[in-house]
Amino acid sequence: MRLASLTVSGGAWVSERAAARILAGCGVARRQAREALGDGLAGAPMSTSAATLYRRDRVEELAARPALTYEEARAACPLGMFVGRRRVSVLCAWEDQVSAVSPGWDLGVWTAAFLNRDLREAARPAVFTVAGFIALGADLVHVRARGNRHDLVLEKPGPWFGSVCARRLDAGRGKAWRRELWR
Repeated sequence: MRLASLTVSGGAWVSERAAARILAGCGVARRQAREALGDGLAGAPMSTSAATLYRRDRVEELAARPALTYEEARAACPLGMFVGRRRVSVLCAWEDQVSAVSPGWDLGVWTAAFLNRDLREAARPAVFTVAGFIALGADLVHVRARGNRHDLVLEKPGPWFGSVCARRLDAGRGKAWRRELWR
């Protein structure tokens, strides 16, 4: 018998498999659901000897996150944004999250040069997604070359992040990063 749901003090809990089924309702594949759950986007799990459990209400809130539209993104970030796909645990401190997403980007020399040119004018918003869910926001202030890779220099996000956090960014398949320009 598999444990699918359990009610304890604090609300109903569901197994990882049941949580993945809830997330499948909003188009998240099982592998991606496991990544989002594992990175804490539905809160900290409760581990038992038989299963890893997640609060049902937190999983349902994650599944209900609305998609960020082009118009909303452009209004919040008129100069564009850097979008990175990289696993990051939201259960740890912001500084630790930044340390996890900053190093080792394969941007290419020209992209890094153009980004740094733009960053001389002003920092640019950067969001990092896990399974299409915005997990972290920061202001990108510089791109630093390290061998054939690049490290992102990030600072706390500006007020723009309040408009895009707790949203989904349907980026589709593709490389680990993209630069969105609205101009």
